[in-house]
Amino acid sequence: MASGALAAVIMLVAGGATAAQATEKFDPLAIVEAQGLLQGKLQAQASTLKNSMKQTDASPEASVGGATTAQPVSIAPVSGSKSSTVDRLGAEVIHEDGYGFVTGTGTSGTNASFVVIENETAPDAFAFQIGDPSTTLTLVDDGSALVLNGSGEVVNYLAKPWARDAAGKELPTHYTVNGNTITQHVDTTGAQFPVVADPTTGCGFGWCSVYFNRAETNGIAAGGAVAAGAACAQLNPAAGAACAVVSGAIVVVAQGANANGNCVGIVGYGVPGALAGWNPFVEPRGTSHCP
Repeated sequence: MASGALAAVIMLVAGGATAAQATEKFDPLAIVEAQGLLQGKLQAQASTLKNSMKQTDASPEASVGGATTAQPVSIAPVSGSKSSTVDRLGAEVIHEDGYGFVTGTGTSGTNASFVVIENETAPDAFAFQIGDPSTTLTLVDDGSALVLNGSGEVVNYLAKPWARDAAGKELPTHYTVNGNTITQHVDTTGAQFPVVADPTTGCGFGWCSVYFNRAETNGIAAGGAVAAGAACAQLNPAAGAACAVVSGAIVVVAQGANANGNCVGIVGYGVPGALAGWNPFVEPRGTSHCP
């Protein structure tokens, strides 16, 4: 894409756009890139290395339901379109009427598939197949979903869904599941287009990461171990009991992160629900996890 066209897309994403403008300049890949949501292969390798370095107490013996490690799972948009291209970052781009999909590596170094909604003519539900046909999904109370392999072992999870419009407004969204298909429902009422939504896996090879948003980070920083324990109790099962055990360390990191407008997260080695090694870390503000 020419630099002028990309600049126009960035302006639409940053400053908001009408449906007519979005239609004129609609490019799903450019919109996802402009928001910094996608990594190339080298960046993904760097993220994997960074996450492994965070695992100060890693143990390969952690298990749940017989599984010994977290495993990456694929995300494939359910699409009838035959218009599919692979860009220079290794991401697959699919164009549909009124929306598009960009599937690749997210900022955490895990698999992600972004749906970019062009205008109000697009549907309000978007389906994705996770893993292979033997994979099953289970919704969690916080809106996320556990990923189970054919033996019923939890090997990954899908983070809580999010959807934002061109002005950065958070939109109502939720998942429903059926077998290995997860459907993200997005309410675009009153939204400025384009809208971006994202199913993202939380685990790579042997590690899982969980993120606290700005409000949660602020609450932990101000409320200390009690607040951290309460946040852990409501957290995705990917952190499990490990989060509560390290609540004191999370508070220290959260206070430093909060003072600089950032967020706190926790990365651990093992499987969702049974992280053996752990380490809190700072997630810089401005990423999809800390908007």
